[in-house]
Amino acid sequence: MDFTLTQYTHLLTSLLQAKYSFLCFENYLNQAKNPNLPSVILRHDVDLLPQNSLQFAMIQHALGIRGSYTISGSSPSHITRASSSKSHPLVMR
Repeated sequence: MDFTLTQYTHLLTSLLQAKYSFLCFENYLNQAKNPNLPSVILRHDVDLLPQNSLQFAMIQHALGIRGSYTISGSSPSHITRASSSKSHPLVMR
């Protein structure tokens, strides 16, 4: 499978065009479940390649999509600040 940023953008765009709803994990837990509304929960671990997570956040932000990012204590602080500035929930572990 092609895991490039171009393909990631294409995947998200295709899901938006298919009328999928994008939810953060917390929103999914708190919303009333509607089986007729297809949903996607985006969750990213920011461990091995934090710069990729920042690029994912920027792509999602440009498309109006929110995802959750799980940050380890070893993640660079500039990546953490930039991701949170794009309105993505951050979870520390």
